[in-house]
Amino acid sequence: MVRRGGGHPPGAAGRGAAIATTQITPSGALTISIGVACRSAETPSPESILKRADEHLYHARQTGRNRVVA
Repeated sequence: MVRRGGGHPPGAAGRGAAIATTQITPSGALTISIGVACRSAETPSPESILKRADEHLYHARQTGRNRVVA
């Protein structure tokens, strides 16, 4: 399960391959923060996994961005 912030660009639904190969003109710095979670006894449902991944994402952002928190 993957969740990313910012939503989809207008008209992008169902066109993942086209988006993945689209050239983008550099316009400044890019930061990436990732929150990772997996199924366990504490996160048995898809909803609980997503909630935990969100918590980890916000922790990554709060601790300096450009981080992965699992």
